[in-house]
Amino acid sequence: MPSVDACNCRKINILQEKRKMKKPNSETVALTISALLLLSLFLMPMPIAKSEAFLPTIDGNKVYVENADCYISATPHTLTADGYVYLNVTSKTYEGEVDFCLGFKGSLGYPKSMELYDPREETTQHKLDLSPYFDDPACQVEYNYTRIEGKTAYDGYVWVYRSTGIVNEKNQTLGSDLDRVLLQHYDVADFDAQMVYWNTTQTLYWREIGNEVEFEKRSFNFQGMDTWYLSNAAIQKNRNYYLRMWLTIVPTFSRDIHEFFVAFKPRGETLEQAVASGRFCYLDPWYSSSWSYRKSHVIENAAGAGTNYQIRLLVYYGSGSDYGGVVYLGGKCRSDFGDIRFTDNDGNTLLDYWRESYTASSSAVFWVEIKDDLSVTDAIFYIYYGNAGAGTTSNFDATFIFGEPFDSDTLSTSRWPTAYRTGNPTYWIDSTYHFIDVYNMDANNWWNGRGFRSKSFTLPDSWLIESAYGMYQPFWMVHYTETASEIFGGLFNIEHSDYSPSDYGVAHLSLRDHWAANKNWLYYAGVGGNVDYDSGEQSYPGTGYVLKTLQFEKTNGYVKVKIDGTTRVNEYNSESAYYVHLGIARYSTYPFGLERFYAFRIRKFVADEPDHGSWGSEETRNLASLIWGTGYYDGFPDGELQESQAVCASIYNYFYNTNRYNKLNNYYGVATQPYCFYNNISYCEVNKEFATLFYKGHVISGIDCGVPACQFDHYGVYDWEGTGWPDPGNYIMDYQIYSATGGSTEKFDFVFLWACAHGGNNFIGGHSGSHSWGMCHSLMGETNTTLSANGYADPDGSGRCFISFDGISINFKNVTRYNSYNYGDFAEKFYYYALQGYSINYALDRATADTHGVSYYSQCQLYYPTQGYWMDYPTSIYSYMRVWGDGNLVIPC
Repeated sequence: MPSVDACNCRKINILQEKRKMKKPNSETVALTISALLLLSLFLMPMPIAKSEAFLPTIDGNKVYVENADCYISATPHTLTADGYVYLNVTSKTYEGEVDFCLGFKGSLGYPKSMELYDPREETTQHKLDLSPYFDDPACQVEYNYTRIEGKTAYDGYVWVYRSTGIVNEKNQTLGSDLDRVLLQHYDVADFDAQMVYWNTTQTLYWREIGNEVEFEKRSFNFQGMDTWYLSNAAIQKNRNYYLRMWLTIVPTFSRDIHEFFVAFKPRGETLEQAVASGRFCYLDPWYSSSWSYRKSHVIENAAGAGTNYQIRLLVYYGSGSDYGGVVYLGGKCRSDFGDIRFTDNDGNTLLDYWRESYTASSSAVFWVEIKDDLSVTDAIFYIYYGNAGAGTTSNFDATFIFGEPFDSDTLSTSRWPTAYRTGNPTYWIDSTYHFIDVYNMDANNWWNGRGFRSKSFTLPDSWLIESAYGMYQPFWMVHYTETASEIFGGLFNIEHSDYSPSDYGVAHLSLRDHWAANKNWLYYAGVGGNVDYDSGEQSYPGTGYVLKTLQFEKTNGYVKVKIDGTTRVNEYNSESAYYVHLGIARYSTYPFGLERFYAFRIRKFVADEPDHGSWGSEETRNLASLIWGTGYYDGFPDGELQESQAVCASIYNYFYNTNRYNKLNNYYGVATQPYCFYNNISYCEVNKEFATLFYKGHVISGIDCGVPACQFDHYGVYDWEGTGWPDPGNYIMDYQIYSATGGSTEKFDFVFLWACAHGGNNFIGGHSGSHSWGMCHSLMGETNTTLSANGYADPDGSGRCFISFDGISINFKNVTRYNSYNYGDFAEKFYYYALQGYSINYALDRATADTHGVSYYSQCQLYYPTQGYWMDYPTSIYSYMRVWGDGNLVIPC
């Protein structure tokens, strides 16, 4: 930039013009923000006349609203992937039963749960009989204590170890070790009775008040939100309630920011009545559903497959050729595959999936439930990926009919209700190798239905029970005993009603001791309630372990029980099955050994399963980035031309390295002139979904647009490196941009004009009919009432951002007074960070920290409105680099 005298601000005096600009007062700024948020983000009981005046506020990552009736806040104000939104709610005038209401437009987002913060402690009393371990010669019992009185110890630990050599049915040793089967802290130990007692206290923080099953769903159109989910609770006046909601987002390619409403109303009023009575209080934050890539995949039909069929995918992180059930994502997903989502062919309906396993940056195994009917017609689904902020929403229970992956140290109460756990079984779970060991239970429970009974479910006509890990793999049962005094057993069965010792359900297998005196064992298998296969009495191999592999399947009405790969039972059965029972039995007071059940799942199954068809090519958002100008002429400091060229080249390289922009140009010299600019802008408006623009040049004003009696001041830019000033034919003008694009200026979401004046309030512009003024409006279609006037301090969530100078633009060669950095370095650093996945605001902060030595952009001399005094300019001036709109925008990278 030349000196003020040399430039003379190109036939206008910017400093004088700036003094003419009316500084917006607080009301003007407030109205700007309100319009920016699309007249949203506010909270008011209806009708408006009854409410106290208020303004919405964005405070960092939080948005809140408040008036005389209520207060609601939401954090974050814009959610970019599935996750929690945290809410604070206070009613100032109403108390009693209310409905918390969650409103959405269409199906791009919906709530999975709502919880109330309610910290509390819950204490559970426990006891454990140690006599089986003391009496078992294969067990080693150790303990310590804090103090002891007679034969009673207080505040200590008990350890129990047992030899765990495993031998399979072929008498092959699989391994041997001394495994710890018990480590328990106790409050009191009675060594005479060989019993320990203890209490456990757990701090719980959240109490569920609604979930996807319990929400009351209502259809009601209020300000565009047409689908509502209601959950009731009792509240007190003037008390703050802290809640969290899990929001599920359907992936799309859209760059749109969507609203959702958080509200509350009296329980006794409908949504319509609450709106009419003025007792409907609401806030509307946003969510973004933007993923970067997707591929389509065909699943071929198969007779009898029907709906909700589970298919397996092997997903590779790297590059390769897709085939069958294998797809390569070219390094464009998260290294943990957490951003992967699946939708139906409509691109809107989320499909349930389970991430079975993954190796970071290598591969992952997924199971996807296909909703379409595969019996006659092929199905198509999409795999979405490329969202760094999205974590996995893998859900085993939603994907399969039923099963237990044993991937947690505790049993799920939703799978195995507490009321269905009988016989007081003592167990521990290995979540690494996915099994449960039951090593004790109450005496006198010989095949009377004790153990773990599942929640109820409904099986389809054809199904398969297999290992939860792998495909077509059986799951294991292990029965272990080492002493002649143990008599116990384990059972896996699929039940149709309550357990009966004379009816083992639809299908079953049991492993049991035959009689303790000779340490022999046997197993039974059957279909239809009775025993159809009896292995006969057999002696234990080696150390007393029996391992059996199991599979159950039903096809064409016949139920098969496969044991160690051999079909032992194949029998027609028309009974319905509703439960899985992991049964355990203990005869009289005889000691109990160990029963182990490995992870399993139940899925749909037909003998000729649906095959994988073709894969579609990778689809992505159609992105463009355009870079123009070096802003050079003779009045510049030495090296400005070279500095500008180097910075623009760096910006180009940062975009290039993302490998995402299918139109990327760095124009200079004669290519900075109007014909190149208008043609490229027009092309992007027609062909692109998202575009960015960087232009380094000069402001121009006072040009006649040729429209008779035009009342608008027109502004433009030009670059001296081309054919130069003062030829008016080389000016890039606002009204000509609007004309070149046919009045459609929606695709440029981020524009950075490193030029004088265009960031000023009166320079943003607008239009009348097909005639526009102002570079921001002509390029982006925005005005100073639709964008936040300070997108750094108050980002508006619009997903659009405009940056330019309010006053004189500083030269790239001017120094920042921190180390040897100049403002070219600042621009280059900004784009470096912005194309690492950071927001505009965070990139400004990082660039400031690197080149100014302060932590935040608001602390450097560029910041509007508190800084702006440039000590190092030839003539000290005030000027600001203003951020309009959404500083939380993330440039696709």
